[in-house]
Amino acid sequence: VLHEIFSAEHALGPEAAGSLHRLNATAREAVAALDEVVWAINPRNDTLANVADYLCHCATEYFRPLEIACRLDAPAEWAPLQVRAQIRHQILLAFKEALQNVIKHAAATEVTLTLRFEAPEMVVFLEDNGRGIPEEPAGTEKDGLSNMRERLQSVGGICRVSPRKEGGTCVEMRVKI
Repeated sequence: VLHEIFSAEHALGPEAAGSLHRLNATAREAVAALDEVVWAINPRNDTLANVADYLCHCATEYFRPLEIACRLDAPAEWAPLQVRAQIRHQILLAFKEALQNVIKHAAATEVTLTLRFEAPEMVVFLEDNGRGIPEEPAGTEKDGLSNMRERLQSVGGICRVSPRKEGGTCVEMRVKI
């Protein structure tokens, strides 16, 4: 906010304005990253309902500026189960990787986030209507998919990425709660 006030109060050349804009973006990213860490370790967030709410919030906030429609399908009531901080953190990081993959690679206009509890697992489906995944992902695409799988495996979960019949991609995450 102070960056924005400063740029509004002072005439800046294009180079200085660009530098201030980059500084502003970096500060916002740092605050968002800190917010995620605080959320992940805060014991008040250790319920299945809070995890679901946070994933829905992340998805809508991620896609809103890009005008990608985000449809949410989640129960209004959740089983009163505790979710350990480590599990919350790994789910969130894998989920954010999936969101980033939609933005970077899918060219999607619509995403559907479906959340369920299928005892004993929390199930997350992130489906997009984009171009789908290549048969042999390479480079950062391959790394991102591996990272999601490794994060969930570290807490006893799984991650499957598959093409949708209708076009696009489906990311399925399952973690025992």
